[in-house]
Formats: sequence, structure tokens, C-alpha cells
Amino acid sequence: MYKIFLADDEFKVITGLLRSIRWEDLNSEVIGYSQDGEDALEKILRLRPDVVMIDIQMPKKNGLEVMERVLEIYHCAFIIFSGYTEFEYAKKALQLQAVDYLIKPVNISEIECSIQKAQQALEQLLRSPSPHQEARREWVEAVLDGSVPVHSPFPSAKNFFVTVIHIPQKKTASLSDRLSDFFSQLDNRPSDFTILKNHREFIIFCAAAGATPARDESDYIAQQLALISDNFPSKCFWTISSIQNSSTKISEAYLEAVDLTEMRDFFSEQTHYARLQEDKKKSYRNRIASITHQLLYADSEKQTKELINDAFTQAIAEGYTPQRLQGFCLELYYSIKCDTQKDFPDIASDELFDRDFFPHVSDLATLKSMQNHLLDFCSQIHQLLQNRNAGYQQRVILSCQSYVKNHLKEPITLNAVAASVNMHPAYLSHAFHKATGVTLFDYITNERIQKAKLLLKTTHLKIFEVAQECGYQDQRYFCQVFKKKTGTTAAEYRSQP
Repeated sequence: MYKIFLADDEFKVITGLLRSIRWEDLNSEVIGYSQDGEDALEKILRLRPDVVMIDIQMPKKNGLEVMERVLEIYHCAFIIFSGYTEFEYAKKALQLQAVDYLIKPVNISEIECSIQKAQQALEQLLRSPSPHQEARREWVEAVLDGSVPVHSPFPSAKNFFVTVIHIPQKKTASLSDRLSDFFSQLDNRPSDFTILKNHREFIIFCAAAGATPARDESDYIAQQLALISDNFPSKCFWTISSIQNSSTKISEAYLEAVDLTEMRDFFSEQTHYARLQEDKKKSYRNRIASITHQLLYADSEKQTKELINDAFTQAIAEGYTPQRLQGFCLELYYSIKCDTQKDFPDIASDELFDRDFFPHVSDLATLKSMQNHLLDFCSQIHQLLQNRNAGYQQRVILSCQSYVKNHLKEPITLNAVAASVNMHPAYLSHAFHKATGVTLFDYITNERIQKAKLLLKTTHLKIFEVAQECGYQDQRYFCQVFKKKTGTTAAEYRSQP
């Protein structure tokens, strides 16, 4: 949907355009209007329309002055319509590359044709970036692919980072508009931004003058994308890589960010964004949930004991009184009990879970007694889990591996694999890693690369077709993963005897 702005000193002209033009048929909508030049300039720069229809003679600032000032800030298509036929006006409009110069009175069909010409001009501009923009784009693409060209188009840049925005296959028009608005705002930022588009992602490359400007830009992007993702829940999510101080590390930053989007897709998480370079402080309740998960899936009694000791040590360091420590202990107990019953319903009937821990908390007068009670409770749960049929678990692992091999071409999520064996995703992830020595995510990646190696050696499929056959819609990401796993590029691997 193209955004249109109207500017004319006669209000009847504006209302006539609003009523007479079939805007929807032109895939357009009017987002604002103005009757004087200064007001028009302020609104255009704030609203960022794609097409501006503007009269020349207006109060405070004429249309050509507005056009000249706007084009210094960002590019949009201008249609001049005026009652003046002076050659100098037309000449100036042509110099500023106006799409059309219409002389009043104008009929509706002329205006509609001009709007279509403006849309075509915008499309052509997107397809044909300036030589400077093209050089930057080519340099960034080369760096993301792992090479480092000698001459950088960002000579003053000292720090770099990469943002990856993951979008749905069928994004809504409103989401597209919000993303377009956000990208256009980057033109006004002090750092240099280059935007690339892949199959289901946008890549924003930032080259900043130093660490502080880079952090400022990272914060700005995080704020803007948080607003977008909040308005479009489950529609897009994003990651910002760590800030790098060398162009040789940009490829790593990109792979770091894409890895996380791939993993978020795999784990079907609902979180919309993550900043890789910092650990945010968790709330008390999130900490309880985190400790619970770690205790429930600890590999040994030694690890369980260390986790319990660390949890209480941190609580004491934060100034917990003995009474608060009792409450902390009780909350951990009920959290562990609840998660066990939810994740492992087949052992939930054991008498262990019929006990009421609450009356005993007041008797736990020492730190050691609290830790020991929790350790004993966790140890009994682990023993129940160990007593489960090991053969059953082995059959589950084989079923998971079979599912993965039969669905390599498709997106594979942890939830889908877990559903295929009727098991809780969290427990399956833990059990698979314990049984095979690799995470399920890494197993899927390894199987895809093995299939890719086979296809490269035995077929004449193009590399992007091999990538798609192995479940990678983005050829660049496939090539990055292939090189990371094999130590060679896909093309080099194919040419090897």
C-alpha cells in the first residue's frame, strides 16, 4: 500500500482529490494533507509518505522549496500540480526529478496515471540502487559470506553489528508498512545502515564510528523492533548480534544472530527478541523457574547439590533473612513438585508427591537443613526417573531420529518431534542429549549437512536447490553452516575428487 500526501492551499482541491480518486484501486491511501508549505514540510518528514502531490504556490514555503528540502532527507516521488505554466517552475521541477508536472485544471484520469508513474518510479528505484548504495550492499554481502574485501565503503567505521529480523512467510500489509517505516527512519540516524532481504528475514548491517555510537544504535533498534513485535505478536522476532570491532568478525556476528533465530524457530519460543551481548537480570519468579528446570534435569547428585548451594548463596548475597530463606526454600519445593507432575505424569502418582512439605519448613532452622531437604527431594525424583524403562527411552530416541530423517526438507521444531513420540518437549530435549551426546538441534543440523554432502556429490542440483532439499530456505545461511561443519564451502566440496 503506497502512502500519499496532499498539499494545496485550496481546501476544495484537497477534498476533491480525496473524494474523486479511487485510492484503493491504486493500492494507495492518503495519510495526510496540508494547506501551507511549512506545515507540509513538517508533516512529510514526520509521516514519510511514498508519493507527495503538491502545489507550487502555497503560503510560507512554496512547493518546490518543500520538495528540495525533503529530498535532502529521504527519497519519495513528487507530483507537481499547479495553475502556473512558467518555464522556470517546470525546469526546476525537472531538475528535482519530479515524476510529473500537471497544469490545473487536471482531470481524474491524468492524476491516476501520474500516481501510477510515481509508483513505477519508486519500484525502479528499489530495483536500481545508486552506485554508492550498490557498492555498500555488495561489500556487506561479501563480508556476511565470510570474505573481507580490501577496500571498505565505511572508512570511518570502528564497530559493527548485525540485526536479523525473522518474518512469517505471509506477512500482513500492516506489518510490511511498519517495517518499511522503521527502515526509512534509519536513514536519519548518525551511523551507516545497509539493509538486505533474504527469504524470510531482513538483515540490518550497522557500521558505527565507535563503541558508544554502536551501543546507542543497538538500543535504538531494540526499542523500535520491540514496539513492532509487541504490535504483531508471533508474527516476527529478531536478534541483535554482539558488537564487533573488526570487519573480519562480521560474518561471525551474522551467523550468531541467525543461529538464534533458527533455534527460536526450532524451539517454538514465544519470545520476540533477544540481545546476545548482555544478560538481563531475571525477576524472582523467573529465577525460581530457571533453578527448578536446572534441578529437574541435573545429570548427577553432585550437580544437584552445587545448584542448590549456588541458589542459596545468591539469595544470601542479596540480603535474604532466615525467614525469607524459608520462603525461598518452600517456593522451590512446590515449583519442583509442580514441574515434575507436569513434565512426567507417569511418575506423578508416586507417594513422594502426596507429602505436604509446608508444615516442616518452620523446623528447618539452619541453612544446611534447608539445602539437605531439597537435595533429598530432588534425589528421590531422579531415582524415580532412572527406574523408568530404559528400553522405552531408546525406542523413543530411534523414533525421533527416524522422524528427523523423514522430514529434513521441512521446518522441524522441538514441539513437532516431541508430539511424534507423545513426550513432553523439555524432557525429550534432555533425554535425547543424554542418550546421544548431542542436542536434538545439532543432530538435525548434522543430518541436513550429511544429506547436502550426498546431494552435492551425486546430483547436478544447484547449490540453492541442495539447500532447499535439506530444509534451508536461505542459501547464504546454508553455506555458512556447511562451511562451519565441514571446513569447506559447498562448491569446493562438490569439486573435490
